Amino acid sequence: MQRSIFFIVLTAIPIFWVGCSKSAPRSTTNSSTTASRPESSSKSGYPDIPEFQWPPPQPSVLTKIPSRYLVEEKCKTQLRDVSDRLEEALNQAGYQKLGWYSIPNGFAIVTRLERINTNGTPHSSERWSEGFNAPRSFSIVNYIRSLYTAKTGLYRVLVFIVTDNYSEPSSSQTDEATAKGWYQEGEAQLPKSIGRREFSTNYYCMALIYEFEQTSGDEPATFKASSKIQGEKHLAVVLNALRRGHE
Repeated sequence: MQRSIFFIVLTAIPIFWVGCSKSAPRSTTNSSTTASRPESSSKSGYPDIPEFQWPPPQPSVLTKIPSRYLVEEKCKTQLRDVSDRLEEALNQAGYQKLGWYSIPNGFAIVTRLERINTNGTPHSSERWSEGFNAPRSFSIVNYIRSLYTAKTGLYRVLVFIVTDNYSEPSSSQTDEATAKGWYQEGEAQLPKSIGRREFSTNYYCMALIYEFEQTSGDEPATFKASSKIQGEKHLAVVLNALRRGHE
C-alpha cells in the first residue's frame, strides 16, 4: 500500500508542472540592432533597460488586450510570461523586430514602422517598404533622409504596455522620425529584473497605435491624432495569434 501511494505522488508532480508551463517559448528571431540607446531615468527603477516616455505620447487609437489571452488559469503568471506570449503572437503576425522598454511597474514592447492598408491590415507587397527600412547607422540625418524617399500611404507603430500603474497618455504628439527609432533604441529582450514580477489582477495590457500618413514623397509623414480604423482592426492579426495561443 505504501509503495502504491509513493508511485501516485511521483506521477502527479510532473503533471502539475507541465500544466503551468504553457507559456510561449522565447523567440530567437528578434534582431534589434545595436543603435544608440537612451539612458534609463529613475521613474521605473530599472537601470538595465531604456525607459519609454511616461505618460506615453498621445496615440491615434488605443485598445485593451484581454488578460485571458496572456495568463494561464490557476497558475502564477509573471511579466516574463506575458512578454513571451506577446512576442510569440507578434512574431506569428510578422513582427520580427521588436524593442523592449521599462515603464513604471512594467514594460513596453514596440514594433517596427510598417505600411498598412486603409482597413488596418498590413500592406501585402510593401509592408516593410525599402524606403522605410531602418538605416544601418542610427542618426537623425539618416532618418530624415529616409522620410524623403517614402511612398505615399498609411503607416503605423504599435506599442504594447503592461503595468498596474495606468496613466492616461499625454497630450504631446510624436513625429514619425521619433517613432521609427523606438524599436531600435529598445532592448532586444525583457530583463529578468522586470520579468520576475507577478502579473497580478491589477495588471493590464494596453495597445497604443501610432498612425502616420505620407501624402507626398518629398514631405515628412504626418501623425494622425485620430485614426479612422478601430483599434481591434489594427490588431486583428495579433489578436488572432493570441487567441490561437490561448486555445
